[in-house]
This record gives sequence, structure tokens and C-alpha cells, in this order.
Amino acid sequence: IMLNITPQLISLSAKEDLIFVGGIAMVAHGMKKSFNDIDIVITSTSGLSNITTYQTDSAFSKSGNRAFILKTELSMEMDIDIFIENELPDYEIINGLKIITKDAMAQYYNSIKNRVNSHFRNNIETNLSLITHNLNTLLDE
Repeated sequence: IMLNITPQLISLSAKEDLIFVGGIAMVAHGMKKSFNDIDIVITSTSGLSNITTYQTDSAFSKSGNRAFILKTELSMEMDIDIFIENELPDYEIINGLKIITKDAMAQYYNSIKNRVNSHFRNNIETNLSLITHNLNTLLDE
């Protein structure tokens, strides 16, 4: 599986304090074939335009600070879902993009899985089993 590096991803990746997470990270690590939107973690909104910020008590957000950019705002391929946090997760460079590590993804999913509804918990359990299987495969090589 190759991640299609679009102009949208290249322009986002120029932002220093930006890590790609979620579905796009699963695709970059070769664990999924597709993703629905672009999830990013940032420490500041500087350098991003057409951004809408909001507060949430969602389990997915440590700080409660979230934002989004709709694809219609920038005539891009996908919406951007933004997590504004005090620190960035561990990452590695894959295809020129800063992608959250598998370990950091597993830690994140494990930390939230018991605080989300059953729909999200099922998705998280699936992602965790993909990550765990993937990590174990790497160890066996």
C-alpha cells in the first residue's frame, strides 16, 4: 500500500509542529488501505488558514482544544480534523511526512478505549489489533 502524497499533504507537512495521526497514519504504516479525513496533532494554529477552533470534552482530545478545516474552504480533497495539544506524539518520517509511531498510536488508543462509546471502541479495538499484529510481525523478522 502506498500513501498518495497529495499537494494538500505536502503543504500541511511544511508546518513544523504537525504530526499526522489516525487513519492516514494507519495507511502510511501499511495497516489500512484508505482514510476518510486527515487527522493531525499540532501545538499551535499558526500557519493554518480557514481554521475553525472549538472546545470539546471528547475522550479523543487530551486538552479539549480541537479545530477543523473543511475541504470546501481550501478546495482540497479532504477535511482536516485537528487536535491542538501541549505536546506532539512520537513520530517517524514516512514518505516525507511526520507520522505518529505505532507505539505512540497503541498508547493513545489504549488510553482512550474505555472512555468512548461502543461504536468508537470497536474501531479502536480493530486498530489496536492491527497495530499489535503489525508490531509482532516486525519483531519476528
